[in-house]
Amino acid sequence: MREQSTSARHLPVHYVVWRSLPGGAELSVRHYVEGYGAKRRLYLYSLRDSDNAVCTDPRLHFDKGADGGWACYKRYFRYCRAHRQDIFHLMSTGPIILLLTLLAGVRTPLYHIHGTIYWKKKLDRVYLRIAWWLAGLFRIHFVANSEYSAGIFDRKVMPVHPRVIYNGFDVERFWAHRSKRTRLRRIAYIGRLQPGKNTELVLSLFEAIADKYPELELHLAGDGALRPTLEATAAKSVHRDRIV
Repeated sequence: MREQSTSARHLPVHYVVWRSLPGGAELSVRHYVEGYGAKRRLYLYSLRDSDNAVCTDPRLHFDKGADGGWACYKRYFRYCRAHRQDIFHLMSTGPIILLLTLLAGVRTPLYHIHGTIYWKKKLDRVYLRIAWWLAGLFRIHFVANSEYSAGIFDRKVMPVHPRVIYNGFDVERFWAHRSKRTRLRRIAYIGRLQPGKNTELVLSLFEAIADKYPELELHLAGDGALRPTLEATAAKSVHRDRIV
């Protein structure tokens, strides 16, 4: 996150997630601790009642909400009011939480998009679109983890193009155990099995090279709407015994 002014360079940062459990986006709070731990006071706030299973670094202060709907929202609103002068980084928490943050007096929160599903039912679409519209009356910084998710947000939710900052990937622990590869044994895909993720392309690429590499296996890990289709495609493949 680029610091906008000298006055903001030492403000505390509140990293807000739905639940403080390990995940791709949630674990990004560790980058804050590593980058700003000596310069800022850092907070992790779990909207739902949960223990901190994300980062237990003593420089990261932890607080949590409640599992009940209204209790969760009221507690978070009070939390925002108490820290409204600080910086809030909302990790794809939805328009209701964003609107509460703004109404509580938090100035220019950073909203981080890392998904493409914003409503599942017609009723959800109505009230969530209203919440997004109301939130759009305020000043907000938007960032997204890919051009695809940024484009979906721009077309379906709000006519803004978020700044794209790709997910970081810490390769140091893998690099420490590197070894020279003598043969190709496995390729893998890990992620949500949703349209736009190009998981079908992974299967096609495997089919294209499977004959050339008879020992090669394809491993897919994840869940989502495309899983039944992908499983059916894999079952029809002549290399199905090598697709896990």
